[in-house]
Amino acid sequence: MSSGTRAWVNDSENLRSDPTLSQDDTVGRAGLESFYDSSLRGVNGEDALYKNARGDLRAARSTAVHAGNDVHTSIDLGLATYLLCRLEQALTELGRNVRSALRSTHGNGEVLALVNIPGFDSSHVADY
Repeated sequence: MSSGTRAWVNDSENLRSDPTLSQDDTVGRAGLESFYDSSLRGVNGEDALYKNARGDLRAARSTAVHAGNDVHTSIDLGLATYLLCRLEQALTELGRNVRSALRSTHGNGEVLALVNIPGFDSSHVADY
């Protein structure tokens, strides 16, 4: 996941709105990470111990850790990087400063790369 779309949870509003979060969790803030956040995050584990006056410990309860799910996309980082470089070169040659480029597969239309200059929030493509 890209670091630009995730944020630490230790924001009190996040913790109040979702009691399953801990201060060490990260939350998806945009795009796919935001949309699939609860599925990607999984479930935190928890161990609780009781200690009596003599200092004896006993396990009270334990909750197993469950890893989050994976999300598979068709995005090709190498192709997107190449496409961005070529788009920047073409804009310089044309004396322009605004363009977008999209590369998808011929057969099923999967998006392989989407770049734009200047940048915009790609989680809201339909808005543009």
